[in-house]
Amino acid sequence: LMGSKGEINFSVLGTMAGVMSSLFVSLNSIFTKMVLPVVDDNHWKLTFYNNVNASLLFIPLMLYFEGDVLIGSTEQLTSTAFWMAMFVAGFFGFSIGIVTVLQIKATSPLTHNISGTAKAALQSLMAFYIWGNQPTVMGVLGIFTVLGGSLLYTFVKMNENAQAAQAPPPQMEHRQQEMASKQEEIAMEGKKMVSPVRPRISTRKNNIKSPPSSSSSNSTGGDLDLRIERTASRDEVADAEKNI
Repeated sequence: LMGSKGEINFSVLGTMAGVMSSLFVSLNSIFTKMVLPVVDDNHWKLTFYNNVNASLLFIPLMLYFEGDVLIGSTEQLTSTAFWMAMFVAGFFGFSIGIVTVLQIKATSPLTHNISGTAKAALQSLMAFYIWGNQPTVMGVLGIFTVLGGSLLYTFVKMNENAQAAQAPPPQMEHRQQEMASKQEEIAMEGKKMVSPVRPRISTRKNNIKSPPSSSSSNSTGGDLDLRIERTASRDEVADAEKNI
């Protein structure tokens, strides 16, 4: 708006058309960022869908607004030079679309719009020397205002990225806390399993009474029972030591 003041061919309708164009360019970048997850963040798919939709939607608009021009230019429509120029323009237009989607995917819609505005300001500044346009005070002031704002935004964004790179992400901090708590639980369970358990060994005194009338067969049987009981007690002690 600042640059339009003082122009020779100033038009309110043209200025409003420029403002609406900037509005729809901003909406396009916002919706591009929103739709990217739907196509699995594939910029080739999104660009293909956009081109197919544009090809179908522009046909009725071309026939309505420029039907008479197309009818009067049948010779050019059959010219090889015309279709070669259309092919080159389509190639560069497709390339610009791919780069635009990649920039929005890597940064944000706001960053894309600010970089596009800065590019337009530089093009306007170059037009003074290439096409010989007469610069005006408000026009030059508007160009440098846009460039200054773009530089300030770049500086602030670089500081935010530097701070975000130094600080760990919140998800990583949450995962580190969960890992630390799990390691503490595993350590506590390990201590409980390693703690020695002292079994209670009950020693029983076997009182063996010899019968009043001793014989060779009875004494041999008593000695055998005594040996079996001693062997059983030794086995219990060995099992207890193994458990320890």
